[in-house]
Amino acid sequence: MFAISPWGAAFVLTGCDNEYAFAEFRCFLISLGKTWFERILVEPDYLAELPEFPMRDNFPYPFVDEYDLVAGQLYEERTGEELPFVPSAGRRPEGKRFDDRKRMLIKHYPGLCQRFPF
Repeated sequence: MFAISPWGAAFVLTGCDNEYAFAEFRCFLISLGKTWFERILVEPDYLAELPEFPMRDNFPYPFVDEYDLVAGQLYEERTGEELPFVPSAGRRPEGKRFDDRKRMLIKHYPGLCQRFPF
């Protein structure tokens, strides 16, 4: 059985198929704020409701590079100590993998597939 996941949403939007790109997609989700982030974790297709979507060359570009470094930088500025390094990429997202067949993506991510047809 396959799962509906934020990684599946990233795949619909960009073809995101590796953990490094997903780490930057996850940073994008975090940058949307707690309400959006938590809703998308539960219902990834809700991302289709985002009023404005970052685009690059007329394609969705939901990636934020190095956003996950901000906490460490703030910690170091405030404490004078370096935050222990914990890599944010390099691990596959946990849980069952999403089904990447086109008909299944349309079934599980109808809003995203309609807004960003592939």
